[in-house]
Amino acid sequence: MAEHGNGIMLIFARVETTAWQTDILPLADALLLLHGRVHFYLPSGERGKSGTAPSALLAYGEGNVDALRNAGLAGALCTKAEMLPGVKASLL
Repeated sequence: MAEHGNGIMLIFARVETTAWQTDILPLADALLLLHGRVHFYLPSGERGKSGTAPSALLAYGEGNVDALRNAGLAGALCTKAEMLPGVKASLL
């Protein structure tokens, strides 16, 4: 997605992981941390169970950042993360 530079990705918000902090978050143009858990619907139309973790939407490309901003979804929109070097909290 980052190489393509155009799209919105739904992903579990495991923001404490190394992958998130090195390969995912720094490459996205924006992150929408969704308020509440995402639910999907079964083919029968019945609402399924929620996910096992919080979810986020990642935007790649400015048009997709605007799409998240204007989608009417509740949550925290963060644009272009600045990753700070330092001691990991788990080492404190």
